[in-house]
Amino acid sequence: MTNKSSDRPLMIVLGLGAVAAAISFVGIVALFGIAMFGVFFG
Repeated sequence: MTNKSSDRPLMIVLGLGAVAAAISFVGIVALFGIAMFGVFFG
């Protein structure tokens, strides 16, 4: 019981970290794509 309750916050933190990393990665890729689009079509 104590093991589960102590693991839960860690899993939540890891989950939030993974979500934040995915969002930042997508944002960087989107910005890079927009920049390349501007270079090619601007």
